[in-house]
Amino acid sequence: MLPNGHQHQQYAPTSSTQQSNPVGTMDGSRGLQNGANSSNLNAGFSNISLSENKSSSPAMPQFRPSLPVFRPPASLQSSGYGTESSGSSTPTSTRPAMPSFPRMPQFASPTLSTSASHPVLPTGMNQKDYQTIPQSPLQNMQDGVGHAQQGQMPNSLSHPSRLNYFDQNQPQPQPNSPSSSHQEYYSSTSHSEPQYSSANTMKPSNSFAPGIHSADVENNLYPENSTSQVNQQPYNQSAHGQNSFNQQSSNGQFGQAASYQPSPSYSASNTPSQPSASTNNSYNPFPSPGSNQAFPSVNEPSLQRYPPAQKVTTPYPNPTVSSYPSSQPGLQNGNFAPSQQFPSASQQNFPQAQPGYGLPSAFPGLQAANLGGPQQMSNGNLPFQGGNPMQYPGGQMQGNQQGSAAMHPGGQVVNLLQSRRILPPDGPELPTPVVRQNFYKENCSPHIFRCTLGVIPKTPGLLQKSRLPLGILIHPYKDLSNLQVLSTSTIVRCRVCRSYINPFITFIDQMRWKCNLCDRTNDLPQDFFIDATTRSVGDPSRRPEVQSATLEYIAPSEYSLRPPQPAIYVFLLDISFNAIESRYLTVFCERLSAVLERLPGDARTQVSFIAFDSVVHFFQFETDWKMLSVPDIDDIFIPSTEGILVRLHENIQAIRELLSTIPDMFKGQRETQSCMGAAVQAAYRMLAGTGGRITVVQTCLPTIGPGALKSREDPNMRAAKEVNHLSPATDFYKSLALECSASQVAVDLFVLAGQYADLATISGISRYSSGWIHYYPSFNVVKHSAQVDKFQSELTRYLTRKIGFESVMRVRCTNGLSMHSFHGNFFVRSTDLLSLANVSPDAGFAVQIKMDETLSHTNSVDFQAALLYTSSRGERRIRVHTMHIPVSDSLPEIMASADQEAIACLIGKIAAERAFSTPMSDVRDGVVFACEDALSAYTQVARPSAGQLLAPYSLRLLPLFTQALLKSTALRLGVSTTLDLRTYTLLNLKAAPLFEEMMSIYPHLYAVHRIEATPLDQDGMPQLERLQLSAEYLERGGVYLLESVVHMILYVQKGVSPDWLNAALDVQSFMALQDRTTDIPALDTEVSYRLRAFISHRYAQRPLHPIVEVIKEDSKDRLLFLQYLHDDRLDTVASYQEFLTQISQKIKA
Repeated sequence: MLPNGHQHQQYAPTSSTQQSNPVGTMDGSRGLQNGANSSNLNAGFSNISLSENKSSSPAMPQFRPSLPVFRPPASLQSSGYGTESSGSSTPTSTRPAMPSFPRMPQFASPTLSTSASHPVLPTGMNQKDYQTIPQSPLQNMQDGVGHAQQGQMPNSLSHPSRLNYFDQNQPQPQPNSPSSSHQEYYSSTSHSEPQYSSANTMKPSNSFAPGIHSADVENNLYPENSTSQVNQQPYNQSAHGQNSFNQQSSNGQFGQAASYQPSPSYSASNTPSQPSASTNNSYNPFPSPGSNQAFPSVNEPSLQRYPPAQKVTTPYPNPTVSSYPSSQPGLQNGNFAPSQQFPSASQQNFPQAQPGYGLPSAFPGLQAANLGGPQQMSNGNLPFQGGNPMQYPGGQMQGNQQGSAAMHPGGQVVNLLQSRRILPPDGPELPTPVVRQNFYKENCSPHIFRCTLGVIPKTPGLLQKSRLPLGILIHPYKDLSNLQVLSTSTIVRCRVCRSYINPFITFIDQMRWKCNLCDRTNDLPQDFFIDATTRSVGDPSRRPEVQSATLEYIAPSEYSLRPPQPAIYVFLLDISFNAIESRYLTVFCERLSAVLERLPGDARTQVSFIAFDSVVHFFQFETDWKMLSVPDIDDIFIPSTEGILVRLHENIQAIRELLSTIPDMFKGQRETQSCMGAAVQAAYRMLAGTGGRITVVQTCLPTIGPGALKSREDPNMRAAKEVNHLSPATDFYKSLALECSASQVAVDLFVLAGQYADLATISGISRYSSGWIHYYPSFNVVKHSAQVDKFQSELTRYLTRKIGFESVMRVRCTNGLSMHSFHGNFFVRSTDLLSLANVSPDAGFAVQIKMDETLSHTNSVDFQAALLYTSSRGERRIRVHTMHIPVSDSLPEIMASADQEAIACLIGKIAAERAFSTPMSDVRDGVVFACEDALSAYTQVARPSAGQLLAPYSLRLLPLFTQALLKSTALRLGVSTTLDLRTYTLLNLKAAPLFEEMMSIYPHLYAVHRIEATPLDQDGMPQLERLQLSAEYLERGGVYLLESVVHMILYVQKGVSPDWLNAALDVQSFMALQDRTTDIPALDTEVSYRLRAFISHRYAQRPLHPIVEVIKEDSKDRLLFLQYLHDDRLDTVASYQEFLTQISQKIKA
């Protein structure tokens, strides 16, 4: 008898024949196409594969009841589970040996492997289930576990004598062998799909999961524009984004373009033909979003029918999009004519491309560079020529300016050896996407899209010469307080590359537009000219699609093969002895009960609860709830088809009663074993037919049943010079994650372990299913109140934040560039398509870019990320982000445009990925080499004198971030670090968006004892200066707030003013202050108000909230604060200044 009179029933499974693992042997790698001209930070990572040398994963039994039985989804064949090669029917698995990374005396460019891979058919599929589709030149479907082509690319970042430190020395098999003229695609017959054809492609018709698009889902199965036709009539070449119309003549025919009359806002002095020192760079850089809303409503953005009758706000100050009145200028007698006259392609004179991420114009001293002849600098040297680069403040070099260290037009030169205080008081400048003047309002926000280079090199050789990595960082589902949502009958896309129309396309005439990615001509649909509100003809250049670089569409029914599924949440709760001792069940159940109505979803939302120790317990809801236990965890099944997964709103009272009972139900629990693997298998089977989210709360090592593990950590080796056991101990969790991803199921982990839980292994269930990992070491409600507060805060955010289901994201780029490799939590289904079972606003991604050819055909490049997802309210939506960057052949201009934060984050993600398969010492060497090479390449631009280490202003912080990355918890050596903590920080480094990752690399430090005298900004927030992480900047008797990813520490030093302590913390003296307290009292004092306002403001910038802890200078825990002072020497680890000296010596050598 259970509490409250509930009955306990135990189910014993009947015998059945176990199914073999349907996944089979898999092989692949995150690296995509490799080549000689790819990004300088080469990431030919070790294959992420299921080794044939290991025992097969535990069998997946068939459902006993009439619930759906797992069948491998259709596009497993094209998504990496295997393709049937025409060369062989024998399943094989290729997993190259883990490479070492010696510094070789000679550099040789490896070649791509041409051997074909031989993956296997998924279990249950026959050869007759496959159809042959000719290989499309536009679709290069890839092989591998969520990855694409893997090969070799030479190191263009390091010196000629240095082997690429992030490269792989083994050539990889290619999915598309020259011996095979086609690939096989599995076709599902349960859904009808539209068929499309073009002059040179045939697009596959396959299904990745029931109702989900095929492996080319975000490309081929999208409907073509109804009015699109092949039309390659000659037209005058026009630069990207120039909206040029041929005007209508008096007889109604379209003739020659009318002469262009510059509008008052665009004077002739702005053109290159008439350069002016006051107008060369008179563009306005794109401002960042004004809102810092941390907890937006769970509800989706309000729907605005296009075009809206009222002003539609966007995240950026774009021109207002409103309906088109028939009386507007240019609309006469019912005939269409643009309201604004545009020049023809032959008459256009556009400003030269500007640096993509220039210094914001608000920075003091920003001025245009002189475009005249060579000017004599004050030190007698001539500047470098080329392009129209920006000059940074002051025009002087920091530190010693002797010798040949000339300041070139690309920016200010910094002598790092003499510039100790290098971090700006308000932190690194936010790069401002800057393009031509006519685009300055439309470029994508740097909070969403960042590129490591603000100016793209024109040639692969120039990229190699710069030794800078080329990549992008994307935060696609970021919380936006003002997101423009568009509902339109026709979503206009390029008929060739399938990119979405955006602000950077070119209107050729009144009926055609040129794609800015592939340069093909497309027809405009008729309704693109019609105002849906007034039914009058409008100017297409005023459409929101060509005004906003970030836009969200309500997708029509053609974008989904099944009705959107409801939001389904399954909660798996550990009830083993460790779980009961930590008392987390009370906290979890109370928070979940409090926010049940706020779970994202609609009236169809469903929930289920499963508890597990050595047995899996299901909770069934009928008239009341009862618990059903399944002891046979090796052959797990669902005990009932009714009442296990129930509607939330119809059973909310019974659910609340269950949540209030669970903490007391298992109080006497003494079972120490945990069958987490079996519990996840059961939850997956419940969701296999619909998709959804599984939330697992785990407090110990899984020790029994499928996925059982043994402890691998040696406490005596935590401070060793090498790190072992970061690779998974078994492939069970990765294999199960791939099955979950195929069924649109994501698994999130909350690990509240007081002891070793082998996070390196169990995290695979989240990494490959697009889930997330939360880690709370030594969690205990009684002993660690700060951990409890952090868990409550982050759990509330997790449960109530918006969520996207059944998601895919495709990244496109201009011809001449291609995707090299991806970083984050996902499953790769083709060279540019990521499968995301769930998408979270807290998830970030990075892409390394490969340069395939010279960009001689364009003066700019574009990147576009399209995220297709199902909202929690059952709407199919597409969020599109487009970023536009200029191209240059000037090396100084390219280096001056570098984004040092983006570079540091890309290096960090590559290093985190490599750490799971490569010795940590090699990973650390690779990080150092990346910094060395960037500064070494700059010596070719500015010749240093003795005793100088020169860097462009845009890269002056890169050594600082590199040194901090080496000292971070993820990569540090010689400091006692548990395996689970190191694994968690590596996973966070790999999957966090840029802002969170930079917080992990270089935390924030503020002197809050000066807060009362600090001036306030326009929002009333104290403008505290950000300090470098060194004791050099700590004052005696000061109080400092340090903010990292996992900690927010209020460090109080001896000698602090008693008046300040009394006004801020309500204590009379330093001795009376309690150590490790989390209480920041609300007092009626100016100091208290400002301190709490500042902390709240910092919280508002972040999705995850570390709780403020007070640590005293004489505390035994002060090392928790001191470990973040990355600029200082720590034991045998060099200080920042010593690190600079080492780099300088290596460069000169």
